Amino acid sequence: MNGITKIDNGRKVKAYPKGTVYIAVGRILPRARGSAGAYPDGLTGLAESIRINGLPEPLRVRLTERKGVYELVSGERSYYAAKMLGMCSLPCVICEEGNADKTERDTYVTEADGTSDNIFRQAEAFRDLMRIYGCTQEELAEKFAVSQPYVAGRLRLLRFTEEERELILKAGLGERYARALLKVSDPEVRYEILRKVAAEGLTVRQTEEMADAAAGSGAERRREKVVLHDLRAFCNSISNAVAILKKTGVCVAEERTVCGNDVVITITITGGKTGDSEK
Repeated sequence: MNGITKIDNGRKVKAYPKGTVYIAVGRILPRARGSAGAYPDGLTGLAESIRINGLPEPLRVRLTERKGVYELVSGERSYYAAKMLGMCSLPCVICEEGNADKTERDTYVTEADGTSDNIFRQAEAFRDLMRIYGCTQEELAEKFAVSQPYVAGRLRLLRFTEEERELILKAGLGERYARALLKVSDPEVRYEILRKVAAEGLTVRQTEEMADAAAGSGAERRREKVVLHDLRAFCNSISNAVAILKKTGVCVAEERTVCGNDVVITITITGGKTGDSEK
């Protein structure tokens, strides 16, 4: 069936298979995700397609314990894209409990197959299979005929912020670009590099060079912080030792002098029968 059968908020909506019902958006609950309330990335193209052609297929939902409220089983991206468009009701197929669980698992498996151009969708599916069904990286690698490092690499893509993912997809940057950018741990610095790469059409090699330079600067700043922390700890240990000596009755004095980047610490201990000072 391809005829137009329903008007939703002024939009023409194509007909769907028998058994499809229309459910108000407010009565459909999305699957629980790590970032509650956040839209998945890269929905602009899908939303435009839905605006023109309607949803590619009905959502699959199951009835919850709350009367008239349904939980989304599959079709999450279509659900969010339709919400972006302000659609009031969506075509749905209501699944029975047993079938709903199977459909949900099949949805994760389909997304994890890696057939989508969206490199983050497979990463999200791997994460969900691990979180919900307790799969290990090794089990996922065996199931999808890939290596464990491949699964680990995909999961690392989830370090990108939503804003970064949107730009990566919009600019059509592949996984090699993403791996290069992940060398930079600071999200703000990484996003600035990403914007430059997307705007100027830089190559993967140029991206790697920029990322290496930024990562090197960040590592140097971290080393400076470590040295400074160690120096303070050393000075504090000296002060603690002096305090302990004073408590035992030893006549001891500590003097610190700062000369530019240098710190001169002088410890004077006065004791013995001669009254000599030892520095």
